[in-house]
Amino acid sequence: MLSNKNTNHYFLHAGWYTILTAQTNESNIKIAESYKNIKANDEGEYDIRLLRMLHSELIENDQNFQMSIQAAKHFTPFTFGCYSIALSTCRSLYDFLKITCDNFIYIAPQINLSLNQNNDEIEIIFIQNPFPKDSRVTKSGYIIVICTLLEMMRNLNNKKAIPFQLYAPDLNYNESEKNYLKQRYNCTKLINKKVIKLTFKEKDLIPTVENYHPEIHYHNLTFVHQRVENLKKSDICLQICNIFEQCKSLKDINANYVAQQLHISPRTLIRRLASVNTSFTSTLDCYRLNKAIRLLKKPEISMTEITYQLGFSELSSFSRAFKRWTGNPPTKLHNSSMKE
Repeated sequence: MLSNKNTNHYFLHAGWYTILTAQTNESNIKIAESYKNIKANDEGEYDIRLLRMLHSELIENDQNFQMSIQAAKHFTPFTFGCYSIALSTCRSLYDFLKITCDNFIYIAPQINLSLNQNNDEIEIIFIQNPFPKDSRVTKSGYIIVICTLLEMMRNLNNKKAIPFQLYAPDLNYNESEKNYLKQRYNCTKLINKKVIKLTFKEKDLIPTVENYHPEIHYHNLTFVHQRVENLKKSDICLQICNIFEQCKSLKDINANYVAQQLHISPRTLIRRLASVNTSFTSTLDCYRLNKAIRLLKKPEISMTEITYQLGFSELSSFSRAFKRWTGNPPTKLHNSSMKE
């Protein structure tokens, strides 16, 4: 039985349910009656665990993984309310990506998006937030998220997709799926990597788009910022990560220090983390992994500096931890960034 605890970790914006059910109706897929009666919470959000089970059943019944890719075409500027309206009226595609990353908690708190620039390229890195394992996003879930973002960009740019490259693990798509990504979203290359990211040429993102509507954009963005601020304040894991982000090094960070910063007792901190099925150690490790990936993508930052910022006493300790988290040594990601 699913827990009904009051936490952002398990909930997604209703827009994802809208996209899934639209694809279900288009494909004439018959699903169990229980999935037809999925209810939203008081905020109009859906439990990610229920949507994940619905998504799995759709793929199984349709016997076609491409359904996950095609579902994104059902996006409209109203799918995610103020969030998608604000993004559909941006000044440029670069502004679109920046606002998307800064406020992604609005539609999917489980994922953190990081925008980075490498020379003439802009990359968007997808990272799991330090939430309980049963609230994490699956491979097929990432596909819907990525394709929905690409669909939103395509809509903003008058149905014209700009070239991009997709990096992700296990990219064993068939030719039909590859062709769909190429034809609809202008995917120029699929690259098997541990890190999930999209890369674009900066020059393609800068021009002002024809659909730019400043008043509509800023009006809706104001509501998005208010909602995002409230979500961050109510999420204990994100509050802890914000404290981590202020530290030059995580070497001496512990539960006592974080509790002091939050003006609560260490016992209360541990209890609040336990209430969302996680721990201080798990939250710290997940944050370290997320920050490690961000730092390793910057070739100008040395491995020694990365080790220091993450709070490891020796490079060998960091290397063992990173390999435990990802299956690969950190030098592999760092070296590949230098070559890009």
